[in-house]
Amino acid sequence: YLMEKRGGLLSRLPPGIPMAAFHPAGHKPTLPWRALGFFAPEMARMFHLRSVARRFQTQVIVGWMLQSAYEALDAARVLNVPLVASTVVTPDADLRTAFPGRSDTRSRAERTMRQAAAVVTNSRDLASQVREFYRLPDDHL
Repeated sequence: YLMEKRGGLLSRLPPGIPMAAFHPAGHKPTLPWRALGFFAPEMARMFHLRSVARRFQTQVIVGWMLQSAYEALDAARVLNVPLVASTVVTPDADLRTAFPGRSDTRSRAERTMRQAAAVVTNSRDLASQVREFYRLPDDHL
């Protein structure tokens, strides 16, 4: 599942691997989806991901970076599949970029990291920072 169906690696995807995108190339969404996407883009992405995950009979969802993990919480809960959150930047950096203009950034981030089945980082040092920042148990990372 991609936000936009574009990029140099798309041609390298093996045949038979299902793929969907919130903004598929050359596809214009229906008026209700465009309206929802304009007025509540986060909600539109959440609903769309849920429908795609259900259609593909998804068994696990990996949210790459904080915002996508947050938006995947609903789909994971509704479909009763595990969510794996991942981060490759410090929690402070994640908070600054994940939810621009929101006052509830910290609570959204904490809810995401705590409700995820696991959190994956790209280093032990970052895992330690994430664990301490969100007060996560050792076995959650």
